Amino acid sequence: MSRICVKNLPNYVAEDRLRDLFSQKGEIKDVKLMRTIDGKSRQFAFIGFRTEQEAQEAIQYFNKSYLDTRRIICEIARKVGDPDIPRPWSRHSLKNKDEVAEGGEKVSGGDSTVVIAKGQKKNLKKTSESNDPQLQEFLQVMQPRAKSKLWANDTLIVSTDCPNESVKEKPTQSKKNIKEKLIEAKVR
Repeated sequence: MSRICVKNLPNYVAEDRLRDLFSQKGEIKDVKLMRTIDGKSRQFAFIGFRTEQEAQEAIQYFNKSYLDTRRIICEIARKVGDPDIPRPWSRHSLKNKDEVAEGGEKVSGGDSTVVIAKGQKKNLKKTSESNDPQLQEFLQVMQPRAKSKLWANDTLIVSTDCPNESVKEKPTQSKKNIKEKLIEAKVR
């Protein structure tokens, strides 16, 4: 392609100045400085050269060079629907192309991509969570104090008064009943 994209331009630069600067490396067909609706510079521009070789020479010469105090980046301009375009990092940009597939969604996880129906998305998360032992251990450790046991034997009480009795579950009886059982155990 004979168009290049110049990024990180100063806010105040004009199309005429870009045309003069980049005409050092070849004949320029057009210059398009991108602006917002308000007219503010978006700090990048597209510059069209007559031949592809001139565009390559301009990229090699101007890439990572300085325009006033700003370090500009030059690269080949890509078409809007080009699949090789890197994912935009801006939160204002549109979703990635892998998001939607025919009749379902694409879920990318590591090296594999799986197409699933919309209703199956929750089930996929649950199965992946239940298969991961490290995640289960983490979730168990990170429970709130009200739900977690502080000690491993929180639900068990060993009676020291009666050595022949076995380990019992934590009693939920009233204090009066507990005192009566302790008195009976001492009398025996």
